[in-house]
Amino acid sequence: MFRQIYQWIESKLPTNRPSDLSQSLGQDGALGEAGHVRLRCRVQFPKKNGSPRSPLPSVTGSVVSIHAATIYQMSLRRLKLFSSKRCQQLEKLGIDTAGALVDADPYWIAGHFSAKKKAERSIRHYQQAIRVAASVPEMLPHHASLLFRIHRKHRKGLAAETPTKLFRDLQRYSESTSGRKHLRGGALPPVERIKVWIDHCAKTESFEFQQSMAG
Repeated sequence: MFRQIYQWIESKLPTNRPSDLSQSLGQDGALGEAGHVRLRCRVQFPKKNGSPRSPLPSVTGSVVSIHAATIYQMSLRRLKLFSSKRCQQLEKLGIDTAGALVDADPYWIAGHFSAKKKAERSIRHYQQAIRVAASVPEMLPHHASLLFRIHRKHRKGLAAETPTKLFRDLQRYSESTSGRKHLRGGALPPVERIKVWIDHCAKTESFEFQQSMAG
């Protein structure tokens, strides 16, 4: 049946001589070595209602991969998580990038400080902030650490937020004593950037939900 359809379509097409085609296409070798053109026709039939759908594209594509690589290569001083003194202490231990900090053992790092339990909790907090920031485009580790302070630690929770509400909550925290100390004079992320975070988290959650239902 497909051959008959192809032959019928081919019979309806105009027939051109090689010389005519060379004049219309130009002398750039477009006709090929044989001096003729093969015409290809593709007939596409509508899919049946019961046919399986094509798999959804992954939302964690090259953009997220590049962002994560950038985060893990950042120096400790660029993370804006530590004071200069704390950065120097970690650099003496051979930890000078975000990736090195994430890979390090928090218990081992805490052993080099006087308040070991407090230091271990802080290191785990910073490690988690780096991991979360690496998984969300346009989020930096100090942004994630700031979100943790207002009890937004999970992607699922961010997916259900609205940019304006989340920004208002960050504003309230920035006006508190602990918020001012945490920000160290830095600015809050703008609403446009917060929207990018929320949109990404919502798409990721939707994709994973559809994948789980399909599986």
